[in-house]
Amino acid sequence: RLLQSTKLLAELPDEARVVAGRFPFPSWTPTSTLGQGLEQVWAYDMKEVRRAAQRPFWPCSPSRTFPFPFKH
Repeated sequence: RLLQSTKLLAELPDEARVVAGRFPFPSWTPTSTLGQGLEQVWAYDMKEVRRAAQRPFWPCSPSRTFPFPFKH
């Protein structure tokens, strides 16, 4: 799915919606889901996927310390 997600991010416009069946895109947060088990589907709006990818990994600014002990 990594190659597929990279290709879709590069080629689809913001207005596109990707619908995946049986297997979600693990690094994307779905806009909505329907069903469960083998009948589950995930919908991803590309604008939201791109917005989430641009968010920083850490919820704090780089000048703040880590929330756990960190040894160099």
